[in-house]
Amino acid sequence: MRRSLFFALLLCACVEPRRPAEFTLKIASGGLLAPLEPRVHESFTVLVKSLVFEVMLEPKAAGGWRSNLFEQWFRVDGHHLRFQLKRDLRFSDGTVVEQRDVIHSIAACALSVRTSDAWIEVDSAPQTVELEDVLSRCVLFKEQEDHSLGTGPFHLVQQGRDRLTLERNVPRTGHITRVEVLRYPNPREAFASVLRGETNALIMLDPGQRELLQGVPGLQILERPGIHALTAVFNTHRLTSADRRALASTLPVVEIARNFGGHCVPVVQPASRETVLPDGPPLSVVVANAFPGALRAALALRRGLGKRAGEVTEVTLPEAHRRFSTDDFDIQLDLFQVWPERTALSYWHTGSAVLSTYSNPAVDAALNRGDLLAARAALQEDPPALTLCQPARVAALDSRLKAPQLGLYDTFSSVAEWEVSP
Repeated sequence: MRRSLFFALLLCACVEPRRPAEFTLKIASGGLLAPLEPRVHESFTVLVKSLVFEVMLEPKAAGGWRSNLFEQWFRVDGHHLRFQLKRDLRFSDGTVVEQRDVIHSIAACALSVRTSDAWIEVDSAPQTVELEDVLSRCVLFKEQEDHSLGTGPFHLVQQGRDRLTLERNVPRTGHITRVEVLRYPNPREAFASVLRGETNALIMLDPGQRELLQGVPGLQILERPGIHALTAVFNTHRLTSADRRALASTLPVVEIARNFGGHCVPVVQPASRETVLPDGPPLSVVVANAFPGALRAALALRRGLGKRAGEVTEVTLPEAHRRFSTDDFDIQLDLFQVWPERTALSYWHTGSAVLSTYSNPAVDAALNRGDLLAARAALQEDPPALTLCQPARVAALDSRLKAPQLGLYDTFSSVAEWEVSP
């Protein structure tokens, strides 16, 4: 009896302890996956960028700013901001963040920076509207030979044309271990991958997709207000101010929003003295194939052009960005950030890093003095675009995730805190 008990205890001691179950969040993307690096601002890669590279500042819902990187910061004057880094900040490989890393990261955002003891001071060019706006798009990183390191909770382990994989820096029981973004040819195929169980996360659902997924075992639907709006951008080099004012006041906003999807709340159109679109050549419409409902919205916009309706061209997201940056379009449909408002308006400032082709001295002057009302009035008089509707941010996620919350600014920014049921 004693010998049997001895061998039983010995056997138990030799059995390898059971490892906690690992969970992989598999995000379906219906378009291009660009390489994950600090300066990427397009493609579905940006969905997980903040998990690796943290932004310097992030807007708060109630107003103001927060930071995971700065211990404290304050305004010196209209063009200078001074801050101190949090102590013991480390990159994903365990190395300590140094002032030179911060200086290099901020310089990559076209800002001047200098140090004074423990303080770092950022200096914007006179034409920059708000330093906070620029720093909300600026991330902390350290360049390596083959990739860059960040301070976020995950790090890059693999990336290719069709798959991007991140792993948590420090294992945490009961939480997501790994995040993958898988590329599919279009939004329809991405949606089908969720139905087949190949992936367990999908964002930008339209109302029809949401209805189909409602009640599907293994999935839960989340929604929160979005910070982007479907926008018709006008080519200011091809269209006169009168043309653009007429377009802004005559396009069928409600019809376009309805075709994009019932989750997209129409925006009130600006009043204008131009009530009829002047005669002229046909106007083509370019739309990326990365957003559900975007093609339907583009066709509705084309119908609203009446006699000036031209072709609707559906292109890939990279091609849409190429056309936009080279002025190769008449009207282009895209999703533009509309919150925080100051940040969104700053896109139309001359020399903007986001939109570099529009220039209006009245807009610049209003933004430089912080007069958002005057900036809106100047943009209404010389509109570079028309905001059509603001879609809700709707996602389908694995039901094993316990009470996940979509991020306010970046959809998946809080993934590291999401708990997983056993």
